[in-house]
Amino acid sequence: MGRFEIEIGKEMDVVKNAGYVEEHLQDIVLSLLSEKPMSTSELTSAIFHKYGISVNPEKIGPLLESLRNQGLIVEAKRGLLTVYSVLDEPKGDRDYHK
Repeated sequence: MGRFEIEIGKEMDVVKNAGYVEEHLQDIVLSLLSEKPMSTSELTSAIFHKYGISVNPEKIGPLLESLRNQGLIVEAKRGLLTVYSVLDEPKGDRDYHK
């Protein structure tokens, strides 16, 4: 498994998924971004398709800003969209679980 990959049992119900997603949102976002660069809307869609949970984009935005400030992700423009991707090597000695 890659640095940010996580696993979840497919038999978990929606209630368990909601708690899991909320508790591990940072790890989920990093895992998805390690697969490919995504915009906020693409991330919310990917989380919905993978876990069956709709996450408010207003919750994703501050998390992405925090990850960017920690040097774990970068942002770039793709047309009018801002997309985020995981850095191959995090900047500094920061712990991504902070």
